[in-house]
Amino acid sequence: MHRLASLPPSDAFDNGYIRVVGVEDHKSEIAMFEKARREVKDKDLRAYIDRTLATMKMHLQMAQGVIAGMQG
Repeated sequence: MHRLASLPPSDAFDNGYIRVVGVEDHKSEIAMFEKARREVKDKDLRAYIDRTLATMKMHLQMAQGVIAGMQG
């Protein structure tokens, strides 16, 4: 949020927001969930992680698509 706070309302802010929140944060969260998936023993928790990972990966792809559209 600190990196975004320095940007004025503009296309640069929109692009920065999507890169930070849409891409960087999702990649970080996906890595954490994948690590947890390897370590968790509870089958219900593993099922929750699997469902959540699928959604998170879809959101990451959507954010990457928005960035591609903004550039092209």
